[in-house]
Amino acid sequence: MKRLVLIIGFMVGCLTGAMAQWTSAGNGTTYTLRDLLASSDGCVIYVDTLASYCVMSDLTIASGDCLTVVPSDCQGETTDAVGIYCQGDIQLNIQGYVHIDNDDLLVYIQPLEGSHLRIRFEECSAPSVIAHTNFLFLSGIQLIGSEVMFEDCLFQSFNKNLQSGAITYMNCNPTLYRCIFQGNYGSALSSAANVTGSPQLYENEFRYNVLSKENMPQLNLGPGGNDTIHIIGNRIIGLYPLVGGITISDLLNVGNTKVVMADNFIADNRYGYNQQGYTIDALLLHNEFVCNNIETDPMQGGSGVSIYGLTDQCKAKLRNNLIKDNLWGITVISNAVVDLGTAEDPGGNILYGNHNEGYGSDQEYALYVNGNHDVTAIGNYWGGGNADYAESVIFHRPDLGNGYGLVTYNPILPTNNWSVEEAAPMTFSTYPNPTQGLVTVQVAQAESFNYAVYNLQGQLLMQGNVQGDETLLNMASFPEGIYLIAVKANNQPPVYQRIIR
Repeated sequence: MKRLVLIIGFMVGCLTGAMAQWTSAGNGTTYTLRDLLASSDGCVIYVDTLASYCVMSDLTIASGDCLTVVPSDCQGETTDAVGIYCQGDIQLNIQGYVHIDNDDLLVYIQPLEGSHLRIRFEECSAPSVIAHTNFLFLSGIQLIGSEVMFEDCLFQSFNKNLQSGAITYMNCNPTLYRCIFQGNYGSALSSAANVTGSPQLYENEFRYNVLSKENMPQLNLGPGGNDTIHIIGNRIIGLYPLVGGITISDLLNVGNTKVVMADNFIADNRYGYNQQGYTIDALLLHNEFVCNNIETDPMQGGSGVSIYGLTDQCKAKLRNNLIKDNLWGITVISNAVVDLGTAEDPGGNILYGNHNEGYGSDQEYALYVNGNHDVTAIGNYWGGGNADYAESVIFHRPDLGNGYGLVTYNPILPTNNWSVEEAAPMTFSTYPNPTQGLVTVQVAQAESFNYAVYNLQGQLLMQGNVQGDETLLNMASFPEGIYLIAVKANNQPPVYQRIIR
């Protein structure tokens, strides 16, 4: 079992002196921590009092080289945890790649007290995989044109002296799988407004970020790249009045953003999901937007879902979402185009309890169309069982006047059919993993299931339906690398696993 210990930064008096940075050979070498200890000319030392390694100056892993951490890096009695510290203002530059992935080894990376550490991946020569690693008190992780997958990692107590997010990215598609971001002073994940990227976010927990209490979201995403942004099965929990849940922006018209957002739980933020800009096409499926009302002034936000379009190419389609107890349910602003359900494809969204006193009375606002396009919203539950009640909580052309969109909402869904009982989580196994090509997928207690295989860029490579509880996939034609397989069965949300080819 991994030893879960939180090592607080110490000032180590015996560490002295600044020195020139060290760069690896760039000849395809894989370096362990012990290798760096022997070959980095004192850039990396071992501190007995901490039973850990310490980086004393800037360090660069050159293109073609690899940095890894393995059980043999452990020294002394600790055999299941490795600490990596830094002394001074240090930047770890990755131009090659990093591979940290051992189920029996937990890695801690943090600066010593009074020191600062930033990790920068720039135009890396190969994708990186970092698993089972705790990043504590860093000054940020920067991803530039570099594909990195983080799995089962903790990101905690990052400052925002150098960048606004714990992880910032540009021109790449980072993958976060089963990670935790908590108590960081800025956003958990962010990008600039003039660069593109399509992050892949699966089953992560984002909670109590933006300790600076500034007006920013926990997930601050810019325009997407060529791939689809996937936000699947995450929990985004807020704490402070100005802090939002998720924002996806294309305010400079530089992207062609596609978003799939499904099976997320977003609660206790200033707002749940905010989409704004020129060209964004989003699909929101089976998400819960609950109590996003921490900012008590409704004029400052409080929407479960807000879609603000600078053109009619800012679109959103919502199906089977729960949107309750926010200040506003859904707000549609300016030129946004929103589909909440058609006669052929009813919405199935559940909206109730979204109310505020912004106009002098306690009024429920399930849907507020402060925009100029009509909205189809057939087949949703509005908090009451008849059309008159729906009309009372939908604000559109009859209430706001000409120039505002008209909502078509009949027929309505007469009852709240949202399931409040959670079934036991679905499990499935894959073997062998890693694989040379053939992979058996076995799903527990399923008579049938659907599967889909994605690469780290979120591209769908293979999908199918299986009658029975087992199937054999042939991935022999795929390039060597890391893939995600999604399995959906028993009317439950999809579950994801990583496959190494």
